[in-house]
Amino acid sequence: MAGFALTAVAGCFAPVMWPHQNNSVKLIQQIYGLFSGACFTAAALVRKQKEQTYQAIGTANHKIVTEHLKSVFTFEQSRQQIESKRELAGYVNSLPMDERMRWARQYGLEGLVELPVIQQATIEAPAVTRQIPSSFNSSQSSFEQISSDLETPVDYAWMDAKFINASKAVFGPKGSGKSVYLGYEAIAFLTHYPEGELRIGDKHYDEEESQWLPGVPTDVLLNQFVAKKSEHILKMFRRAKQLLDHRIDNGIKQNHPECNPFKLICDEFEGFITNLSDSEKKEVMGIIAQTQDEGRKYLINITLGMHSLKKERIGVDSSVLFQMDVMCLGSALADPNTKFPTDFETRNLLQLQMEMQNTLTKQQGFACVVRKLGEMAKVRVIPYLDLSQFTFEINQPETNATKQPPKDTSNWYELIENWAKELGRKPTANELRKVWLELTGQALTDKGVNLLLDKLDSPVVDTDFAE
Repeated sequence: MAGFALTAVAGCFAPVMWPHQNNSVKLIQQIYGLFSGACFTAAALVRKQKEQTYQAIGTANHKIVTEHLKSVFTFEQSRQQIESKRELAGYVNSLPMDERMRWARQYGLEGLVELPVIQQATIEAPAVTRQIPSSFNSSQSSFEQISSDLETPVDYAWMDAKFINASKAVFGPKGSGKSVYLGYEAIAFLTHYPEGELRIGDKHYDEEESQWLPGVPTDVLLNQFVAKKSEHILKMFRRAKQLLDHRIDNGIKQNHPECNPFKLICDEFEGFITNLSDSEKKEVMGIIAQTQDEGRKYLINITLGMHSLKKERIGVDSSVLFQMDVMCLGSALADPNTKFPTDFETRNLLQLQMEMQNTLTKQQGFACVVRKLGEMAKVRVIPYLDLSQFTFEINQPETNATKQPPKDTSNWYELIENWAKELGRKPTANELRKVWLELTGQALTDKGVNLLLDKLDSPVVDTDFAE
């Protein structure tokens, strides 16, 4: 192409550059120049076509290589995903059976994880006969029996003595069964640890509606176990700190003969904390924090019953709160404004809780979410708790103070005076209240106690004292 270009230029411009040449020579030069130009043009067209062909071939080859690499990459990526799924499924299979369904659903491992087999009852139809008897004895089970057979098996073993004694935060909206569970925890604590010390704080205690320790007389309950006023509940928290400090100073840990479990259950914690001064609130928060840091090995534990976990309402920092066991009742997990720990997958847990609840009958209990310290949060079933079915007795040694006065109440003051003489000392206010209640069937006021004590010291009795 370069030669054609040079001869074309030379043939076209030689007659101009050398005009004195013969005309025939000039004609030959111009013809040769035009012919060379035509050959150059033809060669340029052939080259352009070849370049387009080569470019098309190069583009096709590039696309083929790209698609091949893409398919290789996709295959390798899919293979790695499969391997990771299989590896994850192998790990899930090593977990307890009651956890596998949750993780299989969350990570799409159905068919890879060994799940518990749900036994479904089947009813076999009786064989059809041509003759229909007028009467027969059917062996077919009743609907009640069918319902019983279809009930989902429930494991309550997680509510062991260790869990009952542990510090925990129990929260849920009204009607979620929070107070019923706390009542059961109080009974279960004294059942597991009859020598333990139980203290109960309940701002909303009502003698007719509250269900703390059924069977225990109200005067004994309020004197030894339950406090209603904030200042009395505060003393219970101080008692926990005092006992913890004493055990720390003297090295009285669990398994020590003097280390009996101490349990403080504070229901309606928000109502209690709002009635305290700032310094008292700070004191209570410090006691709770110290109990979570050091109390477990000294068997000092606190259970808080709350409607919310928000710090602005309860005042407890989340770093302290989630050192406890956590029990979420009812729709507590549905609150979008509550900040849960990172290991709480609230959406999945709430869905599993609802699914579990739909499989339970009333007598089986109700589903909740429990996170024991050091474990993952799980959906558990609290058994149906009818606290009226429990009865509790406080066994006290019989002394002169507990001797029963005669039932003849014709002269109540003479009976009390004789009882006091047998006692051999001046009776206490609580002893007088108890005897007065047994004689008259009425409660004795503080003023009446003081008057009666004065009369026992004096031989003269006013006729209007009964008023």
